[in-house]
Amino acid sequence: MTSKIYNKPPLTLEQQAELLLNLVVDALGHIEIAVRSQLAYQMAITYGSRWYEDPTLCHSERLFSENLTELKKHWQRSREVFKQHYESEYDTAVSPPAWMIFETTTFGTVSKIFSNLNNNIAAKTKIATYFGFNKSSIKVLTSWFQHLNLVRNICAHYSRPNLSINMHHYNST
Repeated sequence: MTSKIYNKPPLTLEQQAELLLNLVVDALGHIEIAVRSQLAYQMAITYGSRWYEDPTLCHSERLFSENLTELKKHWQRSREVFKQHYESEYDTAVSPPAWMIFETTTFGTVSKIFSNLNNNIAAKTKIATYFGFNKSSIKVLTSWFQHLNLVRNICAHYSRPNLSINMHHYNST
């Protein structure tokens, strides 16, 4: 069997960086969807479809209030078709269900909401288990979510051809 020889030039550093960036962004997109889905699903099963409005589920009432404000701000800015349908068909005095409102917010907000949930909530343990963690390692998972959000933001906002300059810029701010 003969091997095929390709006469393609090697990738430049910029091309390699762009390829790596695209792979990371793609993988993070799948993780983000899984986190968002598990959080909305597991919490809604136990605490109802509008659980995100219950401050008793959280460590900090201040963070709860900030996160809820952020969540609602993202909902208001959204132009999603499902949001328009919700607002035309349902009573808008009632907040949308978690699985809907969480689709309009950022991974950062999702991560902060997860972080602020009390660790003794069984649904939080189920989310951790889904991702291969146990109850005693929920803090590690929370840290992973926060760091993955940071990596996602670096990729989204500093994805210029000269990655080394951007990393220097990011570290100096």
